[in-house]
Formats: sequence, C-alpha cells, structure tokens
Amino acid sequence: MSPIFTNFAEQILNKLQNYEEQGRIQYIGDILVLLGMCIVGANIFNYLSLMGISFLFGLDFNDVKNMIFDLNQPKQIMAFKIYNTTSAIWAWGFSAWFFLYFKKWRFASFVKTAKPVYSIDWIYMLVITVCATIVSAYLITVNSNLPLFKNMQEQMNDGSGAILKKMLEMQGPADLLLNIFFLALVPAVFEEIFFRGVLQNLLIKGSGNVHLGVAVTSLIFAAIHLHPVQFLAMLFLAAMLGYLYHYSGSIWLSIGLHFLNNALAVTLNYYENDFIIAKELVEDRYQPHLIIVIVCFAICMFVLNRMSIRKEKDIYE
Repeated sequence: MSPIFTNFAEQILNKLQNYEEQGRIQYIGDILVLLGMCIVGANIFNYLSLMGISFLFGLDFNDVKNMIFDLNQPKQIMAFKIYNTTSAIWAWGFSAWFFLYFKKWRFASFVKTAKPVYSIDWIYMLVITVCATIVSAYLITVNSNLPLFKNMQEQMNDGSGAILKKMLEMQGPADLLLNIFFLALVPAVFEEIFFRGVLQNLLIKGSGNVHLGVAVTSLIFAAIHLHPVQFLAMLFLAAMLGYLYHYSGSIWLSIGLHFLNNALAVTLNYYENDFIIAKELVEDRYQPHLIIVIVCFAICMFVLNRMSIRKEKDIYE
C-alpha cells in the first residue's frame, strides 16, 4: 500500500478520533448546563409558584415558603398538591425544554416522542411493569433492613412525610382520580422527559456507552427521590425505565411504565384498609417469595435482551 495513502488515512482517522473526543467533552459540558438550568430554573419558578399558591388560597407566604401547612385543612393539602405538580413541571419539564431550545435541538427528535415502531413493545412494557413491581417490593424489604439506609431514613424524617401521608388520604373515587393526576401522571411525564429523554441521552452520547448512561441516570434518579429505604427499588425501576426507553426508541413507553408504577402506589393507598396485601405494600412490609422474584427478574432481562437484539438488527439492516 502506498505510504502517501497510509499517511492520509491515518490523518483522517486522527481527525475523526479528535472530533469524537471533542464531541464527548461537549456533551459533558451540556450535561452541566442542563443541571444548572434545572437548579436555577426550579428555584426561580418554584418561588413564583409559592407566591401564586399563597395568593390563590389566601395563605401566609412565609408559612408556604417554609412548608408550614395545617394538615387538617383540605384547602392547604390541595395547595401543596398544586405546588408539588408545578415543581415537577418547572424543575423537569421546563428545564428540559429550555435546554433543547437553547441548543437549537428539536424537542421531538431528541426526546423521541414518536410512538413505538413495534406494537408489541406496549406488551413488553406491561410485562416489565408487573415483574419490576414484584422485584421492587422484594428490594424494599432488603433495603429497609440495611443499617446504613435505615439510619439515613431516620435522619431525613421530617414534616414532608406527614404532608405526603395526608396527600394520599382519599375519601372517594374523585380524590383517587385527582391524586392519580397530581402524583402519578404529572411526575411520570415530566420526570421521564428530563431524565430519560434528555439527561440519559446526553450521558450515552457523552460516554459512548449505553449501560454507563443508564446507570448514572438511574443513580441520580434514585438519589433525588430522597427515600433511602426505597433506594435499591428506585434504582432497579430507573434502570428498567432507561433500557425500555433506549431499546424502544420512544419516550411514551417509559412514561407508561413510570405512570403505572406511580398510579399503583396511589391506588394501593386508596385500598389500604380494604386489603391486607395493599396495606403490606404501602407499609413496605410485603415480601414476595424469592423464587417468584428471580423469575420476574429473569423475565425483565429476557424482554430487554430481545429488544436489544432487535435494535442491533435494525441498525445494521
């Protein structure tokens, strides 16, 4: 082979490698910008939300700002639900949208808002939802017996736990539907857009490794929920969300899984006093048999593996 051709090929290869390295560094910078926008935007808009809530519900602004609510007043509980909803929109939804607008990237194509190419993926999503719920229930019981997480939970117990418990008190179907909207649907949509649709995509592009991108996103997702005794369960669920999103190429499947998980938690609280298993799940005391857990975990891995193989075939074809 001609030395001139060899040198030319090496120069092109070096340029491509340098371009790839520069691109990855750029993605790391983008991640820092995204997180900065999330923190700054959340603080600014949450402050505005608190002002709006105090005005609409006739509450003292300082009490609202310091999360001081009368838990016996339904009006104040509703005020906190609205605050919780707007916080999710500002922190996750708006920051993700503004970041993509700032980068001049199309929201629909980057986040992948198209419906799944394969209809069977909806079935896969339902299967993973059932199996992941059983695995998560087991992980919570394991997690709650670990001294490190128990101590962290005790240190973090504050008024927010009491407020959440009051938020989940429901007197009838209307309250159930409202809670499914406030506590299940809104967080599912906006958290998935931010974590899977933007952050995970940036991490995968920046690292060049799907598993690393999913793992880091899952760790951040589990950590920000500030519930140590459910950390392992959150981590597992986040990984299922991440892989389902990546292999399906559609944000709607991860939103669906996230929503069903949240809606199940709300519904279990509604039927807590009617069914023993619901009460055990709400109190994190339900422990499925280990064999069932292993089977459910294997099913999750089998489904994701099939989706992974299919995605590879689609790329090369």
